[in-house]
Amino acid sequence: MSRHCPDRLRIKSLLSEEKRIEQNKTSTSLSAKADPVPVSKIVELYHQMLPKHPKCQKMTKARESAIKQRWREDLPALTNWENYFHYIGQSPFLTGRVEPTNGRPAFIANLEWITKAANYTKILEGRYHGV
Repeated sequence: MSRHCPDRLRIKSLLSEEKRIEQNKTSTSLSAKADPVPVSKIVELYHQMLPKHPKCQKMTKARESAIKQRWREDLPALTNWENYFHYIGQSPFLTGRVEPTNGRPAFIANLEWITKAANYTKILEGRYHGV
């Protein structure tokens, strides 16, 4: 009978460990749900601060994903987004104030374009502000 005790203790220990892991997962997912990315507020801010830019009429999964990625990696507060949109508004190129060439229409950056990782980096580096 003493041989069975270590097995029981080991099984009990494993079950306790599994329960602890499961509780950790639940607590992590609850904290993620408690602090969601304010996608609709970011879109409202975009419309408010860049009123001449194309309106975001439909929130696609790709757009939402890009906004959430920017929030997690680069712009973790609404004040960061305000500053970002203000900075974009200072760019003649991103706001369509640069004379187009080759008969093309003026470029105006939309929300989807400015939230893509590669474009965010170019904007941040000032690539479109010296035009």
